[in-house]
Amino acid sequence: NALSEYLELQKMVEPSSKDYQTVAKKLTSVDLTKIEDKSAVKAFKSMQDNVLSMAAEPMFKEGKEELDDGNYDKAAELLQQSVDYGYITDRSLYNLAKAYQNLGKAKKAVKYFDMVVEKFPDSDLVDYAKGRADTLRDDAAGTGEGEDSDAEGTGEESGEESAEN
Repeated sequence: NALSEYLELQKMVEPSSKDYQTVAKKLTSVDLTKIEDKSAVKAFKSMQDNVLSMAAEPMFKEGKEELDDGNYDKAAELLQQSVDYGYITDRSLYNLAKAYQNLGKAKKAVKYFDMVVEKFPDSDLVDYAKGRADTLRDDAAGTGEGEDSDAEGTGEESGEESAEN
């Protein structure tokens, strides 16, 4: 039960990021429409927000390591969860887009590259994000297959910073 696991998590002196990730997954699967007491729903959402924020940044870091190691499926999964849990930074969005690009999921990659540009216009990653999104759009237009063509990513561009933080 998600609530009992959360309470156990609170008792731990130093819960690990994996503990938070485990509880976060369970908390996000709870159907709040079945809870009639509005104050209970509010308390649950507060607890959920707390756990998700504690799980999100470590998930980003783990996802970035998977991306660097070329494990794009696992990277996309972890980075997507991190973003879904509220860890939305220029680097989290950019790395998620790169993972999707390397999986050949151009439409999703473009979505997240565009989000970097829109949400973080002063980021040092904006030019890279624009360039990658434009390349993917051009590739999709050239193939006539739409934005989910099988175009693989090219890896790091020369001079491109690693988006770790």
